[in-house]
Amino acid sequence: MNWKACLFISNFHNPMGCVISDDNKKKLVTFLNGKGVPLIEDDIYGDLSFQTPRPPTKKGW
Repeated sequence: MNWKACLFISNFHNPMGCVISDDNKKKLVTFLNGKGVPLIEDDIYGDLSFQTPRPPTKKGW
């Protein structure tokens, strides 16, 4: 694998509004850290949540 970086929109991805589960966020961070691949996360839509608090980003893991 020769990835330079991965870009993700984890919360309310446009156009479907999908949210990656917290468990899958943890798995993704663990996988990318193990491969040494930087994670770029765009959380531009995170504030669209009706939940309080808003869904966490991957940065917390």
